[in-house]
Parts: sequence; C-alpha cells; structure tokens
Amino acid sequence: ETMVDALCDLLDEADLGPDLPKSLMSKLADFLWGLSETLCRRRRPLEAAFWLRKATSFAMEGKSAARTWRALAQCHRLGGEGQQARRFADTALAHDATDSYAATIVLIDSISNNEVEVAKDLLARATRGELVLSVTQVTFLVEEVRRGDPTALHLKCLELLLALVLEDPKTAEEVDVSLAHVLCSLLEVSSHIDESCAGCMAYLDLAAALKGLPEDVLEWLTKFCWKKGAESVQASKWKVATRFLETCRFFLGQTSSASAAKFARIDALSARVWLLEAQDLEHLKDTGRGPPSDLRRKALGVLRNARKQLPEGARNVDTVLAALMWEAKCALQDVEAKDKHDDPEDSELIAAAILRPGRPTAKGLLEGLRHLAILRRFPEAATTRADVAAALLSGTPKAFQPAANNTLGKVGDSRGPS
Repeated sequence: ETMVDALCDLLDEADLGPDLPKSLMSKLADFLWGLSETLCRRRRPLEAAFWLRKATSFAMEGKSAARTWRALAQCHRLGGEGQQARRFADTALAHDATDSYAATIVLIDSISNNEVEVAKDLLARATRGELVLSVTQVTFLVEEVRRGDPTALHLKCLELLLALVLEDPKTAEEVDVSLAHVLCSLLEVSSHIDESCAGCMAYLDLAAALKGLPEDVLEWLTKFCWKKGAESVQASKWKVATRFLETCRFFLGQTSSASAAKFARIDALSARVWLLEAQDLEHLKDTGRGPPSDLRRKALGVLRNARKQLPEGARNVDTVLAALMWEAKCALQDVEAKDKHDDPEDSELIAAAILRPGRPTAKGLLEGLRHLAILRRFPEAATTRADVAAALLSGTPKAFQPAANNTLGKVGDSRGPS
C-alpha cells in the first residue's frame, strides 16, 4: 500500500508539472499500461482500470486516447460494471469511430438493453465497411442476440456474419464458423419474422449452391423445407408451397437416406398443392396462369410416376397417391363434361384409395358406393365385386347400411356373395 501511495503521489506531481517532455509522458503511459495488463492477467480488472485512469493523463491524443478508453471499457466490463464499460466504450468511439473493439462493447450493451436503433446504426456501418468487425466479434454478437426471441436485429447480425464468412472463408474455418450452419440459423430466424418467405428462398438458393454439405445439415434443410411447404399449404400460398417442396426434393436427393417412399410423400403434397390451386383458378378469370386442367394433368403425371417408383410394401403411401389420382381424374372428367369412365386405371384406383384397408371413412364409403358400378365394366379389375361388397359392409355405419345394401343389390353379381 505504501508503494501504491508513493506511485500515486509521483504521478500526481508529474501530472501537475508544466511542460513535461513527451518522451517522459509516453514512458509513464507505457508503464501504467504494463501494470494494468499484469493486473488483468491476474483477474483483477477493476484495479487495472484504476491505473488506466491514471494513464489517461499522459497519452490521450488521437487513436492512443481511443485505445486507452477502450481498454478501460474492457476492464470495467470484465469487472461486472456494465454502465461504466458502456460509457468508456462510447468515449472510445467518439475518439476513433473505427474502433471495432469499442463498437463490439457498445453493440453488446445496446442489444442487452434493447437499444435497437443504436445497434442497427453500428451494424449498418459494419455492413458498409465503415467499421471492420471480425468473424469472432460478430459471432459473439450473434450469441448475445440469440438469448431473446428472433428479431430483425438478430437477422441483421446473422446477415453480417454471412457476409464475413463468404468474404473470408479461411478465417471462418479457423474459428470454427460454418457457412452451412450460419445459413441454417438465418433460415430459422427468417422463418419467424419474414411472412413473405422471400428471405428464406434466397438463403435456400445459396445453400443449394453449396457443395459437400454435411449429412446432418442436408437432413435439417430437407425437414425445414417440408415444414415450410406444409405451412404454406395451410396458408393457401400455392406458389410458395411449390417452391419449398421443390427445394425439399432437391435436398432429399443429396441425403444418404433418400428413398422412393420419401420422394413419393413430397410428390403427394406437391400434387395436392396443384389440385387446390386448380380449384382456386376455376373461380378466377384472366389469371394468366393457364387453365386448371393443366395443373390437374401435371399432378396426375407426377402421381403416376411416383406410384411406379414405389417398392412393394409401401401401401400407406400408395393409398395417398391413389386417392389424389382419383381426385384429379374426377375433377378433370367433371370439367370436361364426361359422363362415363373409360380408363381401366379407375377400378384399380378405387381398390387402392376408396376402399382403404381397415374401416372405410364415411367419405370413402360414399365414393365407393358412387363408383362401384365401374367395376362391372372391367372384369380384369384387381378387386372383385364380392370383395368390394364385403369391404363396404364391414365398415358401413348403421345409418349407411340401408343405402349400401340397396346399391350393392343393384350392382351385385348373382354368382357372388354380394
């Protein structure tokens, strides 16, 4: 303590002395810096801050002043004095607007205190190149902003990190920052705050252009696109849903777990989108998107191909595909005013889709009863009339049984147990 008091008295005398040589002032400042660094290494940041304050009397010109104020901010931050740290960081930036370390402290504090405009202004300067932040510094900002709910500020931090990783991939690799994982984070945040999905699409395009993505990233991207596609279907955003599902198919094709059944599920949802879009188009005029029948034929083609690719045993998926095919064909026949079915494929679709394994639904029963007569025209059908009758009656609710018996009696085969 006696040595500390003596040193303080000596510094006070030097501070008050007139016209001290600059060389002496520089040596005093260097000495105090060295002392502060030693104290910081020994985890005594507030004591280090005390001696740095003394150093401000001897070296406070230009960037040297900014360096001292920034070091003071760092010491107070390490010592848990956030307000003091912010005050000195602001002072450092006032002396040197390009001080990235001081800017990082201000950004972290402004994010913590929800000072959105301050943070946005500094991030905008960094984006324009007026303030050079490192990959490590921006990664730290991303971790800080991630503590709360996804916001536009979170997105801006991630976009800045993306730009830095693209600009200097080698440095990003050295600090273990992956471009693929940055894109996944951007997609996740963007999906929460961007209702138009334009941002998600741009990031997905960038991800699709990358080569050699890890398996876990490809799996994540596939699931993300499937989820967003399904959400877009619920929101009746047909074009957006189609885009997400196309991208989902692309990423699935790069995974080692890709299978015909998984592709078929994507095709089924895509076909559903086109059929629903076709329904909407029937109520619109001069849309410039072509007739609804084009979308229905497109859905039919994709569904047929998907069924051909399915392996044996994928009965549940096949049922969904067949049901959608039947829906598309019925809609096409209604639009084109066809009163009869002339395609042997129809009977097979009824067997696969309408008369599903297990207990048929009320809708399935009504469709089955409505189209049962078709089987009489096609003796080569996979399902016999007796099988159809048994399937209908076994799952028919009591309210439907009279109608079912009546219909089956009319179309039944006297040689079979209809």
